[in-house]
Amino acid sequence: MKVENLSKTYRTKGAPPVQALKGVSFTLPDTGMVFLLGRSGSGKSTLLHILSGLESFDAGDITYRGNRFADFTERDRDQYRNSCCGIIFQDYSLITELTVGENIALALRLQGERDTDERVKHALGQVGLSGCEHRRVTQLSGGQKQRVAIARALVKSPRILFADEPTGALDEQTGEDILMLLKELSKKRLVFVVSHDRAFAEVFGDRIIELADGQIVSDTAPAAQEETPEPLPDLPARLPLGTALKLGCRNLLRHPVRLAFTLLLSVFSLILVGLPATVAMFNEEDAYVQALETAGLQETSVQRYERYYNPNTLDQSLDQYLGVPHNYEERRLPVTAEDAAALQEVLGYPVAMAYSMSPGGIVSFQRNIANLDAVSAEWEHGDQTECSLIYPTAYVQVDEALLAHCGYTLQGRLPQTADEIVLSMTAYRCFEVGGLLQGETTVAIHSPQELIGRTLEIELLRYDNSSTSVTAPRIITGIIDTNCDRACARTHPQENIHNVLYVGEGYLEQYNYLYLSIPADHATKAALVSCVFGADDGTQFLRFYNSTTSLNFDYSASVDMHLMLSNLCLYVSAAFFVFSFLLLINFISASVRDKLQQMGILRALGTGFSETVKIYTGSAILLGLVIFALSAALMPLGLQLFNAFAGMYMTTDLFAVSLQTPPFLLILAIALLTAILGSLVVLAKYARRSPAEIIRMGQN
Repeated sequence: MKVENLSKTYRTKGAPPVQALKGVSFTLPDTGMVFLLGRSGSGKSTLLHILSGLESFDAGDITYRGNRFADFTERDRDQYRNSCCGIIFQDYSLITELTVGENIALALRLQGERDTDERVKHALGQVGLSGCEHRRVTQLSGGQKQRVAIARALVKSPRILFADEPTGALDEQTGEDILMLLKELSKKRLVFVVSHDRAFAEVFGDRIIELADGQIVSDTAPAAQEETPEPLPDLPARLPLGTALKLGCRNLLRHPVRLAFTLLLSVFSLILVGLPATVAMFNEEDAYVQALETAGLQETSVQRYERYYNPNTLDQSLDQYLGVPHNYEERRLPVTAEDAAALQEVLGYPVAMAYSMSPGGIVSFQRNIANLDAVSAEWEHGDQTECSLIYPTAYVQVDEALLAHCGYTLQGRLPQTADEIVLSMTAYRCFEVGGLLQGETTVAIHSPQELIGRTLEIELLRYDNSSTSVTAPRIITGIIDTNCDRACARTHPQENIHNVLYVGEGYLEQYNYLYLSIPADHATKAALVSCVFGADDGTQFLRFYNSTTSLNFDYSASVDMHLMLSNLCLYVSAAFFVFSFLLLINFISASVRDKLQQMGILRALGTGFSETVKIYTGSAILLGLVIFALSAALMPLGLQLFNAFAGMYMTTDLFAVSLQTPPFLLILAIALLTAILGSLVVLAKYARRSPAEIIRMGQN
């Protein structure tokens, strides 16, 4: 090894530069024991670090077997340390997370060796520590640690052993034993020792070089043999994945309280991210189809609404910031023939046009009942008969196609003019029980035929549902049996389709809902729901209305609540995510800072920076997986609380949000990306640091 005009200056921000080496030149042989002496600050350790590839230099050059250090890349320096150098540090620099045997075997594994047991035992035998391979580093004395450091440097048969103050922390006898061992090793390789002890140097050294103020002031044997040029072995260090994971796991567990706090906040923020993602996967159409099937409904109605902005309503609630502004209101509009045609095209059967008089109903109907008390008595004290409503609630336009589709039976004929009506069997029962009032005369009704042809005084229709107090005679042309007997009526006492007035075309000027039967097959049912939900242009829209269930209310409430709660979770999670990400970076940064010396030792052994990243990125990935596992385990509980809160505004659980796979994949990706990004952000600051710098930072 030939050193020519080597110079090195340390520059620290806020302090004057310090020139550690000034034009140092010398040549070293292939074997022998060379001592480098000098006082503290003379540049001894700096020179050793540069010769061993731990640190760079500013000027001059070093040539080793024809290889110029000035031409070395970072990878070349790593290979040089891994294949050619064994380094013995003053403070031993053993990795405390590994056993004695694992510390020594690591040097071999970095060279790609797999079967290391015998060579580790042999190296320990050479330094007098046979049988200690399974002991913990913390159980060793100072002298034993130094011997282990020598064994680690020796086991890979390096061409050069660099020893930095190997006896500095040892008693005199132990120091002498160490130097005798190094002297024996120097017979087959070059041993370069940095020391301040001149007595030992004179006893054991083959050559003594002395430094003062960064310059050589004496050299006892300056001449050296010529080297034969030889390329560096192509032996890049590969840190075994098992070792990297083992070190990473132990680094994670170094601060359990901080780890637990990081896990808690990270898991909480990921759950809050997962909930909106789960809600986003919620399909209201599929849920409504399922709700219809669960409820077992056979009929339903469709109504048209309009959203409009009410400037007189000031929304001062937080809802407006959560996507549900309440200063928008809705009002009901007439349905159109185009609405009916669109639904009929999907269903393939007739849809009835109707006009609802709810909540009051057609009140004038009951004025035609002679004995209303008798009807009321049967309703209140009887067996829940189909007379549960005393007067019809709506007008329904009927024709032969609708009758055929519904399977209703008609006695008499359908209405043909605007002054004709058809009663339902439910309405007929009212007259059968209470009689028909014709002027001042009560007419007993015993059969539908006795009612057909009679007239009822029905109030003229006003489309704002207000009362006109003006009636007109309506001729009963028939009775429709909807096949709803007493047992059936008890199951749906409020179903208005069984207590309506059937009218012909031309009776109504406008319609406010469409009546239809719900298809039995799932595909048509889904197409129907999709048709209704899809008829929303942002201002006007269609909506199902079911008088016997809460589906209409729950659907509307679910849309608003899911939007509001998911936005709330998203806002909160954004804040927690940033906080947890910073906390994760802080945790990884603290773990790295605690283990900087470990990183420096690995770099000194020849491990490239990208390989040492395995430890910290691997542990970060493991941390991310733990965060994901905990988040995934707690997601069902979070979703249960979400549904419970949303359920406070709904009467059924038909629109509860269920777990989906994609949100789990999302939080897995976030957990891993956050962990990896966090580790890389922390490690980036050490990427261009030399092994010696990293070790010094770890010692501070």
